[in-house]
Amino acid sequence: MVVIGEVGVAGESVVGVSNGDTLDASVFILAGGKGTRMHNSDSPEVDPSLTKILLPVDDDIYGRAPMVVQALERVSKLSPERVVLLTSSDPLADGDGVEAYAQDWNDSAHDISLTFVREERPLGTAGAVRNGLEEIDLLEDSTALIVPSDVILPWQAFPHIVLQHREAESDTTWALTSNPGPQAQNTGRIIVDDESGRVLRSLENEPKEDPASHIELGKRQGMTSIGVVVVNSLAFIETYDTQFGDMHGARPVDIYREYIPAMIDNGIPVQSFDVGVPAQDLGTAERLLRFGRN
Repeated sequence: MVVIGEVGVAGESVVGVSNGDTLDASVFILAGGKGTRMHNSDSPEVDPSLTKILLPVDDDIYGRAPMVVQALERVSKLSPERVVLLTSSDPLADGDGVEAYAQDWNDSAHDISLTFVREERPLGTAGAVRNGLEEIDLLEDSTALIVPSDVILPWQAFPHIVLQHREAESDTTWALTSNPGPQAQNTGRIIVDDESGRVLRSLENEPKEDPASHIELGKRQGMTSIGVVVVNSLAFIETYDTQFGDMHGARPVDIYREYIPAMIDNGIPVQSFDVGVPAQDLGTAERLLRFGRN
């Protein structure tokens, strides 16, 4: 049964699920970023000693807690099969600190199935997921939900995204929004077919391309990524290895700007899911401080 869930970051109701519903998937949280954009700020309100996802966020639901804990709190409410935190060995990403904080959070009151997978060298977001799938031996045909740790997401939509992904028998589903809000970046740059919901083009890595010229070609609309992707594990591994080679010798690969566009360019279907509300990206000091003030 669909119920109205938590209030979204733009003050709108988010269609969600009741607390008794669970997420029949593994969740991979991207937690290996260095926070370069965040720490380029000279704001005295941003502690330069903390990596980005350990910076505290004031939230009216979970109180004041680091970004990574905000992500864990939301995901844990859905009782996923497992949660995999993808961290980095880069000193600026502070893998030790992130893992210790997450483990303390889990030990204190939650006791979810929490695993850490740390990349030994930069793999990019797609490479980190590929590495995580192999490290936890998720090599059977399982469903994995990939989420960023620096975005306040409409978590109640996650089971609906996974359900549509399975009903459509899709290998990849990209969660987007038709209502990104005034603070979003790269708005309207994912071109989607209105009838099939298939992603036709991603212009996020093509700043000179005008989305309007693609939308005018037919029943299409420009949508905005919220950073959430659902994949089938075996299909993800096969596509990654085919398009980019063995990750152990490959360069870093970004899931949004390289992996998914490569799928589209090679005719591999990517479905979309419209969450219909904004998702607050906290990846820069300006956006983090503005969110806290609001």
